[in-house]
Amino acid sequence: MVNATIFGSKAKAYKDARPGYPGALFDWVAEQTKTRDAVWDCATGSGQAAVALSERFDRVFATDISADQISAAVARPNIQYSVAPAEASGLADHSVDAITVATALHWFDFERYWDEVRRVLRPGGVFAAWSYDHFTFEDPIEEAFMRTLRPMLAPFWSDGNRIAMEGYKDADVHCPLQRLSVPRFEIKESWPLGRVLDFAESWSATMLLRQDPVLSQRLDALLSTVKAQLEPRMYHVRAPIHVLAGRD
Repeated sequence: MVNATIFGSKAKAYKDARPGYPGALFDWVAEQTKTRDAVWDCATGSGQAAVALSERFDRVFATDISADQISAAVARPNIQYSVAPAEASGLADHSVDAITVATALHWFDFERYWDEVRRVLRPGGVFAAWSYDHFTFEDPIEEAFMRTLRPMLAPFWSDGNRIAMEGYKDADVHCPLQRLSVPRFEIKESWPLGRVLDFAESWSATMLLRQDPVLSQRLDALLSTVKAQLEPRMYHVRAPIHVLAGRD
């Protein structure tokens, strides 16, 4: 999985820059389960979702294909981290009440992954995968940075990114579970300028662009201009969250 390797190489930056998800989303997932004994957070990255789940479930099994990501994960007494691909978790049959995937489903081998979901999920358990759409940023970040950056990155977004941004449509992900109706959720946060720039650096498209020396120099020049022009204050950021949820 090429993207897992890319993200793993930037594990600490990924951990520090990536947004959190609203607590109401995790509350909703927990409310859909019969019991709150165990949850599998698949493709956990550095554990952003796993930590929130640990406050709502007795046990959290958190897996990721990247050992670098797991090594950067936030520890909690009731989180068990392990390195494993999404399609072969190593978990016991029918061992969890819920399965979650935070902004990663689009990288999976869907046919094999759905088999794994049905094997690991307990009868009546809930599955929830989510991703965020394009972030919008408070001006002047939109004007001075994003309007230039987005066209630069456009050729580097993969089919997987498109699947996520379009909201995990059935035609793309082939989810075999009975779909659940989900409330609307949104990320709304305030970040310092440095985190906004670090977040943009954590995107897979940016990492791929960085492999081209000429484009990488153009991006560095843009970043230098932005740092010189914009105030080092807090900026409002927001993004809608797309949720795919189902029950077996």
